[in-house]
Order: sequence, then structure tokens, then C-alpha cells
Amino acid sequence: MPSSQIYDAFRHSNCVRLFAHSHVKLGASLLKRVRDCLASRRRNLTYSFAAVYPGEGKERIGLSVALRRAKGSTFIVDMRWFRTSLGPPAEFGHFADLVHCLGQQFGTRKLWAVALFSFDQQRVQSVFRPIQILDFPVLEFPGIFDEIIGLTGVKRDPQGKVAYELEVSIREARLFHEARFTQTGTLSEDLALSLLETASRISALALKPKEGA
Repeated sequence: MPSSQIYDAFRHSNCVRLFAHSHVKLGASLLKRVRDCLASRRRNLTYSFAAVYPGEGKERIGLSVALRRAKGSTFIVDMRWFRTSLGPPAEFGHFADLVHCLGQQFGTRKLWAVALFSFDQQRVQSVFRPIQILDFPVLEFPGIFDEIIGLTGVKRDPQGKVAYELEVSIREARLFHEARFTQTGTLSEDLALSLLETASRISALALKPKEGA
């Protein structure tokens, strides 16, 4: 079986995991339809759904979706994509069924997303470098750290609202980027591709290729 488009996008971007959540209002009839999609696997909230996207060998991308009540008729939809070699739990419903039941009500709405990337430092390098504490002799409390190996950058729009955040962590062999941003999207199988495209663009701002790699 050929690898899926979502798996290829994760592999090519060096993404380890992706998270997104949003809120949606559900009436009693629609909530019952969602519950019926579980085929009696679970009757009480939280409702859990899953999907698996094939990759190479036993590698695949898993998707876990949780629908839980926030307050009254407002519900939170949590979506997590991650690398795995396992299939979905038997008690989870199918994500495709949730899309069929909830997709129209979900519509196009704003989501909060977080993507974690892991890079081999033999292939790429950060535009930042670890900061030696000795570079700051005026620090009031010397000796707490020897160096600072991470930072979080914030980009704001013209109105002063946060457009995105990028957390950079520089280790001996690996470079980690965590991109946090908001984006509009729909409840669909292609949502991960859209979010990954945005997250990869943010991550790439702080990367440059390693010479000779």
C-alpha cells in the first residue's frame, strides 16, 4: 500500500506531532447523531474518534479526536496527529463518521494549532545559537545556568495581536521547533495538510541548510 499524503507531509516536514482545537455549538439532536456514530462503543462524554494514515512499513500517522463539553451547548473538539505503529483503539469511533455527522455544523472556523518539529543538526542548523551566560556579566544571579539553549519568538500583526509563536530548542544532536498559531479550517481529512503547510512555513523562518549536507 502506498504511503498516504498526510504521512508524506509529516515525513518531509520533520513534524513529530500536530495538535488543533476549536469550539462548536451542538444541539441535543446533533449531539445524539454524533453519539450514534460510536455504534454503542461509548454513551457518555467524552466521545473519541480516530483514524490511521498509512506510511512506510509499520510507520503511520494516527489521529485521535476528542469531543467534550465546555459549557452548556458549547463543545471542544481536540485533534491530535502523531507518529505511531499501532492501530486505533477498538472503542474509538471512525473519524470519517464524525466528519459526516459534524462537518456541516463545524463549517469553517478558527482553530488554535501547535506543531512540533524535530531536525537532525547534521542536515540543518538554526539561525540562532545557544547563549553563553558569560556573555551577560551583569546578570544579578550568576551560576544558575551555564547557557541558554532555547527561546520563544512572538510575531504580532499590525493590530498587536499574536500572529504566531515559535519556540526553538537547540540540543546536541537535534533541533526542535514548536510553532503555535491560529488558522481557519474545516473538519475534514485534509485539515492536517493545511495546518502543516502553515506550521512548516513558520518553522522554516528559523532554519538554514547545513553546509555540505
